[in-house]
Amino acid sequence: MVLGTFLLPLAQSIFSAGSANAAEAANSDTESTPVFTKTYRSTIEIIWTCFTIIFASTWICIHPNVPGYKTTPLQRAAIRGRLFIHALIFPEKLAMLAFRQWRGCHVLYRRFERRASGLGIPLRVEPSQERAWTRAHAYFIQMGGIVFHKGEDTWFEDPSRWDDEDIKNFFKLKLTKRVVQDRSKADGLSKAFVIVECLWFLAQCIARGVRKISLTELEVTCLAFIACNFGMYCFWWNKPLDVICPIEIQRPYRIRSKETEESRFQRRNPVLAFISAVVTTLDSGDFVRIINPTQTARGGHMTISSKEPSSSFPVYYYYRENTGTQTLRVLYAEWGGPTLLAYIATPAVFGALHSIAWHGVFPSTAEMTIWRISCVVPAVYAVLFSSFNYVYSAPKKTPMILFAIGVLGTLTVLVLPLNIAARFVFIVLPLLQLRDLPPQAHQAISWANFLPHV
Repeated sequence: MVLGTFLLPLAQSIFSAGSANAAEAANSDTESTPVFTKTYRSTIEIIWTCFTIIFASTWICIHPNVPGYKTTPLQRAAIRGRLFIHALIFPEKLAMLAFRQWRGCHVLYRRFERRASGLGIPLRVEPSQERAWTRAHAYFIQMGGIVFHKGEDTWFEDPSRWDDEDIKNFFKLKLTKRVVQDRSKADGLSKAFVIVECLWFLAQCIARGVRKISLTELEVTCLAFIACNFGMYCFWWNKPLDVICPIEIQRPYRIRSKETEESRFQRRNPVLAFISAVVTTLDSGDFVRIINPTQTARGGHMTISSKEPSSSFPVYYYYRENTGTQTLRVLYAEWGGPTLLAYIATPAVFGALHSIAWHGVFPSTAEMTIWRISCVVPAVYAVLFSSFNYVYSAPKKTPMILFAIGVLGTLTVLVLPLNIAARFVFIVLPLLQLRDLPPQAHQAISWANFLPHV
């Protein structure tokens, strides 16, 4: 009822504004004016263009891990929908997931290549001489494409826990790159459609900037989504798309999980462990960590239950070397360098792209202030979040380090609601601006109609 009272006046104002502008344009343009010289665009056209690009580019870019064994179409749709909603609200988080999976794929590729060479395993498949180990294979293993089977149990084993016999059994499958890619359901036509549509939109936005014609907030938001989706698309380029069924390898035993140094620290410091769980929830997508901070979806093995076959597969998993016996020193090194830089830069760029509308025309001063604050919040949260993880994974927990963990963790938890609110601001305010667009917003780039678009 409350939502209806909000949306109905908004819809009426949008359509009335569009009708008024259409009438004004009708007086200025004759009926014989060709569509290719059209200099007016309606509010509905702006909404249609932006929504089409945001939803299409986001849906095409998402490359989920293997959803589970014997999953139903509804379960697979739910998993993909979960990632889709995550990408709509926190697109830079999913871009970071793609980055960590890309980095994990490269680490896994180099590690297995060295281990196979040490075991004397040929990296070519006879007699075709096709490569038996590529980055596509590494992605396939990381995404849950290989599972182990014993009796009635089938489980995903973290690749860092594979022993020499597991490596040999994998290469005995003689999987070529073509076999792995054959399991992918990538559609070249749909990808080409999204790329062409995004290029058309970018060309139009650049032309508006050169001619000093203002962009709407919705178009600025669309630009930010395109940037994040482009990053996801690049990092997931070699990742097979929508693989449903994994390949089973028989194994007569299971490796017992060992308590890691990180788990011991969490067990001895439950308060700090809880803060860490809350802080990393949105990053990892593993909401179980809040209830049980010592349980992690990144290590050990995950049994595939017959009752809930999709719940145990690594939806947000990415490979980390030595995950099974992870030490805080390894975590500390991992959070340094490229990962730390990427975790700070990605949200900062996302907020910076929204700041294109910093001096834009807003219906009210309050909305302009809220928009500007929301542009800064993602970068502030990223600095706090990354600093907390870096300090939290320090090998030696001195009193100063423990104090820093508590301070940074508390500040991160406090800023977290503002970071969530900023995402809804980026969604709601562009829609509210549609009720009172400036006249320049309806000015179209005439030559843009020559380019193919929807």
